[in-house]
Amino acid sequence: MTRLFLLAVLAAPAVGCMGVQPAGPMSKLFGTKSAPADAKAGANDGPPADVKDAAPPVPGRPTPPAVLITPGEVAPENAAAAAAKLGDEIEHDLKNTPPAAKTPIISEYKGGVKIR
Repeated sequence: MTRLFLLAVLAAPAVGCMGVQPAGPMSKLFGTKSAPADAKAGANDGPPADVKDAAPPVPGRPTPPAVLITPGEVAPENAAAAAAKLGDEIEHDLKNTPPAAKTPIISEYKGGVKIR
């Protein structure tokens, strides 16, 4: 059994297990430190570019939905026309709804106390 285990340990790199990284207390000695490509460029350059360029949130209330058809206007006789009006209403609302603001949520702690 021991021979089989040693054979497996020695054959594992040849088979393609090079992507396996050690874990635990010995990982500092035998492991390789790999960082993502974007982390190597700058450790603390600030928020990403898409967050920096985001527009500030628009104050006020969002655009109310268009009311092109109400439940009282729907009857069995005009069901197809009501469905068409409902589709037009949904398209109108999708086109005229402003996109959600991309405001980053940033918290800053100093000495274990939240300052911002």
